[in-house]
Amino acid sequence: MNPLSSISAVLAAGLLAACTPPLAAPPTVSTQPPSSAESQQETAHPIASASWRLARTAHNNGDADPRWNIPDNHPLQLDFDARKVIVSGLCNQMAAGYTLDGQQLRFGQVTSTMRICSDDALMQIEHAVGLHLPRADKWHMPSPSELVISFDDGTTWFFNKATH
Repeated sequence: MNPLSSISAVLAAGLLAACTPPLAAPPTVSTQPPSSAESQQETAHPIASASWRLARTAHNNGDADPRWNIPDNHPLQLDFDARKVIVSGLCNQMAAGYTLDGQQLRFGQVTSTMRICSDDALMQIEHAVGLHLPRADKWHMPSPSELVISFDDGTTWFFNKATH
C-alpha cells in the first residue's frame, strides 16, 4: 500500500470519528431522597411568588443606610425562582443561586451582564450590590407583601411586593 494512501485513510477515519456525536450516557436515577433544603426549594415558596422592590435600607441601629440610595429612583428588584434570584433595575441584570434553610438565606456567587452604564454612581451601587448579596444571613416576611433580608454586617434591606 502506498504510504500516502495510508495517511489519507487514517485522516479520513479520524475526521469521521470527530464528526460522529458521542453516545449518550444512560440516564441516572438517584435513589436518595432530596435533602430538606432541596425539597423546600422545589415547592412553591412565598418569596418565589412575587417580584420584590427595595423600599429602604437600614443599619443595625435602625438608621437609614445611604450606601444603597439608588440615583434617579431606579427600582432595585429581586425575582426569585426555585433555585436562583434575578436582580434587576440597575445598569445590568445580575443573578445568583440561593438556598433557604429555615430563616437562613444564602446567595451564591453573583454573575452579571456587562453593559456599560453612563451613570457612575449607579454603576458603583450595582457593584456593591453584587458584592453584598453573598453576605445575606437571614430573611423573614412581616406580611405577605413585605420581605426583609438581613446581612452579616448588620445591614437590613426592606422590600415590598411589586405590583406590575
